[in-house]
Amino acid sequence: MGVRVMVVDRDAGTIHLVRHTYLSGWYLPGGGVDPGERLDEAARREVREELGVEAFGAMRLIGFHLNRKGLGRDQVGLFLLTDWAPGAGYLVPNGEIAEAGVFPMTDLPEDVTRATRARIEAYLAAPDGAALEDGAALGYWDQD
Repeated sequence: MGVRVMVVDRDAGTIHLVRHTYLSGWYLPGGGVDPGERLDEAARREVREELGVEAFGAMRLIGFHLNRKGLGRDQVGLFLLTDWAPGAGYLVPNGEIAEAGVFPMTDLPEDVTRATRARIEAYLAAPDGAALEDGAALGYWDQD
């Protein structure tokens, strides 16, 4: 089980992305859920570890996807975070993160991953986040 988080500044129209030390391309921040950890707790931890972002308020689950590129059974919970502030280590690289940045959602880096681009495009089409009840946010992580 994993999580990814869209850390968005709605007023500026920007989103936070990371480049890992062990993968190529830009990704939404996120990672694995630890044993005994709730999805929202994992999402908060991951944005703190990877971006230096402190999340306030509720983490909003806006999608749930099967990642076929993993073991074929990996599920990814997608969260939207709009209530946040820079914390300690904001956008500072670390052992896992080679680079972190903030980008206009309409002008993403060329090497953003296909799955990341798809999630951002879906958000732009429905800025409040797709409703799980409608089935719009369900599908495959790597290619809907």
